[in-house]
Amino acid sequence: MKQQLFTTDNAVNTECAVNTKCRGRLLAMAAGILSVLILLVTALQFVISAGADRYSEYSDDCRKFMMDYMKESSSYDTLVNKTYMPYRNYVETLGRDTAFQAEMKAWELATLDLKSAAIQVTNSKEYKYHLGILMDILSDTTQNSDFISSLKNMADACHVSTTKAALKFGKEYNNLNMKLNPQDAKKIAAELSDINTISSYMSVAGDISDLIEQSKNLDDLLNKLSQAQVIYDLTVGYADMMQDMYNRCDSDNTALKAALLTMRDLCNQSMSKVDMVALFAGSTVAEEAMKIALGEVQKEIVSAMGLTGTAITLAQSVGKMYANILFGTENIQAAYYELNALYNIENLIRESLANTTDADSFFAAFTLYEHVTYKAADYSTKYEEALYTDNIAGKLFAWVTGKDKQLEEYKKSIENCKGLVKLSFDTLQFSAYNAFIESKYTSDVSGYFTVTDKYTLPSEETITQNDENIELLSLQTCGLPDEDYTLDDDLTILNNLYHSSGTIDLNGHTLTINGDLILESGSINVDGGYLTVNGNYNAYEATTNKDGTITYSDGGYLYMNNAVDKVTVNGDFNTSYDYSDTLHDYLKLGTIEIKSNLNDYYNYSSSSGGLYSRGTKFIFSGVGKQTITATDGYICFKNVDFVDTENREFVINCEISADLCRDTYITGDAVIYNGNLNGYLLNVNGNLTVNNSIDVAGGDIVVEGDLYNYGSISLNGGYLTVNGNYNAYKSTTNKDGTITYSNGGYLYMNNAIDKVTINGDFNTCADYYYYHDSCLKLGTIEIKGDLNDYYNTNSKYYGLSSYGTKFIFSGTGRQIITALDGKLVLNTAEFVNKDVQIACSTEIDVDVPVKVHDYSNEWTIDEEADCVNDGSKSHHCTRCKAKKDITSIPATGHKYVETVVEPSYSNRGYTLYECSVCGYSYKDNYEEQLIVPAVTGFASGSQTKSSAVLGWDKVSDADGYAVELYTGGKWNEVFRTSDSSVTSCTVGSLKGNSTYSLRIRAFAGTAYSDYTRLAVKTKLANVAGLKAQGVTATAVKLDWARNAGATGYIIEQYKGGKWTQLAVTKNNTTLTFTVKGLAECTPYSFRVKAYKNDGGKTNYSDYVTVKASTLLGTVKNAKVTSTTGTWITLGWDRNTGATGYVLEQYKGGRWTEIAVTKNNTTLKFTVKGLRNDTTYSFRIKAYKTVGDTTTYGSYVRIVGTTDIPNVAKFTGSAVSASAVKLDWSKNDKATGYVIEQYKGGRWTEIKAVDNDITEITIEGLAKGTAYTFRIKSVKTVDGADKSSEYASVKVNTAE
Repeated sequence: MKQQLFTTDNAVNTECAVNTKCRGRLLAMAAGILSVLILLVTALQFVISAGADRYSEYSDDCRKFMMDYMKESSSYDTLVNKTYMPYRNYVETLGRDTAFQAEMKAWELATLDLKSAAIQVTNSKEYKYHLGILMDILSDTTQNSDFISSLKNMADACHVSTTKAALKFGKEYNNLNMKLNPQDAKKIAAELSDINTISSYMSVAGDISDLIEQSKNLDDLLNKLSQAQVIYDLTVGYADMMQDMYNRCDSDNTALKAALLTMRDLCNQSMSKVDMVALFAGSTVAEEAMKIALGEVQKEIVSAMGLTGTAITLAQSVGKMYANILFGTENIQAAYYELNALYNIENLIRESLANTTDADSFFAAFTLYEHVTYKAADYSTKYEEALYTDNIAGKLFAWVTGKDKQLEEYKKSIENCKGLVKLSFDTLQFSAYNAFIESKYTSDVSGYFTVTDKYTLPSEETITQNDENIELLSLQTCGLPDEDYTLDDDLTILNNLYHSSGTIDLNGHTLTINGDLILESGSINVDGGYLTVNGNYNAYEATTNKDGTITYSDGGYLYMNNAVDKVTVNGDFNTSYDYSDTLHDYLKLGTIEIKSNLNDYYNYSSSSGGLYSRGTKFIFSGVGKQTITATDGYICFKNVDFVDTENREFVINCEISADLCRDTYITGDAVIYNGNLNGYLLNVNGNLTVNNSIDVAGGDIVVEGDLYNYGSISLNGGYLTVNGNYNAYKSTTNKDGTITYSNGGYLYMNNAIDKVTINGDFNTCADYYYYHDSCLKLGTIEIKGDLNDYYNTNSKYYGLSSYGTKFIFSGTGRQIITALDGKLVLNTAEFVNKDVQIACSTEIDVDVPVKVHDYSNEWTIDEEADCVNDGSKSHHCTRCKAKKDITSIPATGHKYVETVVEPSYSNRGYTLYECSVCGYSYKDNYEEQLIVPAVTGFASGSQTKSSAVLGWDKVSDADGYAVELYTGGKWNEVFRTSDSSVTSCTVGSLKGNSTYSLRIRAFAGTAYSDYTRLAVKTKLANVAGLKAQGVTATAVKLDWARNAGATGYIIEQYKGGKWTQLAVTKNNTTLTFTVKGLAECTPYSFRVKAYKNDGGKTNYSDYVTVKASTLLGTVKNAKVTSTTGTWITLGWDRNTGATGYVLEQYKGGRWTEIAVTKNNTTLKFTVKGLRNDTTYSFRIKAYKTVGDTTTYGSYVRIVGTTDIPNVAKFTGSAVSASAVKLDWSKNDKATGYVIEQYKGGRWTEIKAVDNDITEITIEGLAKGTAYTFRIKSVKTVDGADKSSEYASVKVNTAE
């Protein structure tokens, strides 16, 4: 009997079938079929894991041996680690396209209904999308002839294992030929349930009597049960895989998770839809059961999608439509959606294979990996075909256009690769199995089955060659691994090559890339090899900004340090990397040939960064227009060859450094930093700018436009022709419109045949004198326009200076020579044009045909005429000192101006006569000087104890005033002002109650008036140390310090809107006063001043004011209102002026605050937790809060005593039908007891007894009646009784 191991339909030995886990194999096959589902559904994080099952004791040896053997095989390493399909190249290319990724997000939102977040998940398009694909896969499964035919073999394998177990472990039922009785179904089921190979199906099979009745014997029954077990394992396997995918699915992918759960549940339930009894009547049980089970799942999915009737036909094709949406459509987003899923799943399966150590998990994942590989090959072929036919995204890969032959070669390569991979998978399986058979061979059931031979394997050479061919085809179709890689042979990559890590070392070999080279990072070391890129060379990273602009960052780079290194780029050469780093010789030798444009995107702070060759030769050999561009404006080529530029358009949009190796024609403008013509022609049909240096080296530069020289041009036997202007200067336009010139570049002419021809103007600003030993020594400069030397440093020898170079002026019209500093040294000059003019003032060492004076039309005064002498005037040359038309100017005579100077307080008056032209003057008509009047109205307006305010009348024409005070036996100036409008001042630092002499005088200039005198007496000193404080609720006390100079004091209060005198003391020793009759807790203002009686007059001090408030009133009627044995309740009357009250208790030797009320309406407080029969002290005070200030009233004390304790025990009992007995425990703290009875709706005292009595009998009561009594203890202290609380008891009289 033939047996399937895990992937192919080849026959293997029965021993392996016995020792292979049936369910593990089925899960592996299911994984292979469902791989398509996984690839199309999503790129979820899926690691296949079949898990251990009930067959572990039969399969460990074989499967574990094979797994270990395969992992050590070089073929396994090739398949898993070196086999890649080119679709991965497309995924990576589109994955880095930011614009495409943005479109991808929009497509997902629109196609998968992701924006409808509020919709029920199972109604969403995305959910139905996944279910449609699931249905398609299940439909394929039921029609897959290879898979269906293998079910019989799987069932046979399970039958073998079951039979072996029955023979070995069976008790009563261990004869395969024995006939079974359906009536023994339960007994048979119980024994068969112990057989691991069929136990899971037996657990759900229920009554098997019908199956027994249909079976010929025990062996036939075991065969039927084995077939049922196979179908059960398969459907459960599907469900387990759905559950595993659900567990690993991203939590935010709700639609996919819902679809997976639906699929899981349908698979778990599918077995219940199969009528196994009816099927076992036929011959193809496993096949029919599988079709029915999966068919039921398909129907359930159609139902879940909400489709019925004719719509089912459409629904059945939905999965197919999505599965094939990649091909024959222009929807590249849908294609990428599926390719990206395949890409991610392949990566995860590789990871699973690398990490798993379980045989079941390994074989399931390895089987899935084989199916992924074949599917990847198909996707790669069809996607490549779409690219070549421009059906989907050919425009993204322009290099494929028109290369049909390449497409056919590519397709053949993929088919070849599939065949090689299939052979490798088969060989690896067969080799592992043969090794196991060689290591261990047994069979316990050989009498029932036929054992086949081992597999026949290809030769070792064939296997090795096959592995090498797979690796080579993987490299050709998908590219090199993204890591360090060294070529050991020539290699052609059939499409794009993506590289972002490590170094690719060509190692002397040829690497040809038919597509683009995307060198996102890492490097390529040409290393004596040859790199050909038929597409574009892209060594940069680009980021599209929100405003649409693109920011470039560093990509990878080239190492070229061998003379035979060669790089050819048939497309664009795009780079962003700083090759100028002197620590690395990136581009040192070899050649780079570019057939299209060069774009250097490097743009950082360094002006010389980016593309920089230190010897590598660049060749531009395109057949059409080529453009060179640098984002930072500079490229250094060092050695460059511009091929056939005369016959095509060649544009350089940046500054370059280049050494030529052939005649070169540049379209448009050019900017050169450094260059060497090496004897060749450089023709620029626009403007040429030189920023550092060019060595013509015997060659020829022809500039059709202007030449801007900011560095140096060395002719070295060469020629320079400029058909525009030669501009070797820099200029700045100032705010006033003037221009400032600064240094430009130089010409180095040291060879007799050096020749410069300028058909326009020759404009220079350079210090040729400083470089006279090396600049203009030989050769000729022919100028057809003007010569302008803008150098101007006021130095005699700087500027344009020739030390042998001949200047030829050969223009056809007027030519003008100008030197901004007025100096030129031409040494030798030939004036072919006789109309060459130079300013007459210019110092020049050659004879210029025309020296021109430029006389002004305006007169220039050579000598001014004055009042007594004649002057002269003439017309001057604007460029030199020459003048003409000298004319005398007559003297003008004096022109007097009269000024009357009035007399002042310091000088006499007079009349001044002064000439307005020359300043000559004289005086006459003198008048006497003025006298300053004395000050009037000098008086004191007010005085204090230490100062006096003085005032006076304004003196007309005075400049100011000076006030003096007589102290210390002399007059001292105490005030001066130069403002005559100031008519008052204050004199301070005086003593109280004293008389002082003062005087004042006015001044004008240095003249003073006579003095005016005044006597002033100061006031008495103010009262010191005045303070006030409330002493009661109705009184405020004032205190102050003694004023020794005073007679007494006057006290006043502010009330009724005015100050009212309260008292006048008769002496200065009364230093306190109490104001009574005031309102409670009210603010008041008071003031006090001193007075002194002196010779019938009274002198007063100033008032001193103070404020104070009366105190808050004490709490009224504070007392104990009630007591208990442990409580004392305090009460008091309301204080309407208070905010609240503070209560304190005296305990522990000090007063302790026990309560603060927040209002003045809380008028009682109960102190709890006290001891009985104990006296306690309390005190209370009112408080009032206004703003941040709180005032308090005086304390009022309260004393209270708690009640004595009552009896500890009080009971009652019936004595007779008319009497009850009351008894209680003795209370040593009491002097007696009072007993009361509740009757008539109130309590009535019935007995008062002494302390030594502890029981009484109450008679005269009614029969069978309940009575209530209570008792309290009484203590007499100082003739007053104190009582305890009551204790009650209820007693019934006897019946």
